[in-house]
Amino acid sequence: GFSGRMRDNVDVELDAAAATALGAAVMAHVNACHVGARAHKAAIDALTTIDEVVDYDLDANWPTVAPDE
Repeated sequence: GFSGRMRDNVDVELDAAAATALGAAVMAHVNACHVGARAHKAAIDALTTIDEVVDYDLDANWPTVAPDE
């Protein structure tokens, strides 16, 4: 199996299926970040006034992260 240390310093063992699922979830999240970045770049490129730049919300439309448990 595979093991990893969590943020709380606890080791977690993963079998092949769980490791594959984790990898797929990470890839999906990274892809969503790239999609968000491309959307922001297009939106920023379309801004034409100082007010639009000042009002632009760069924090919006990024993928969510699961809350700490």
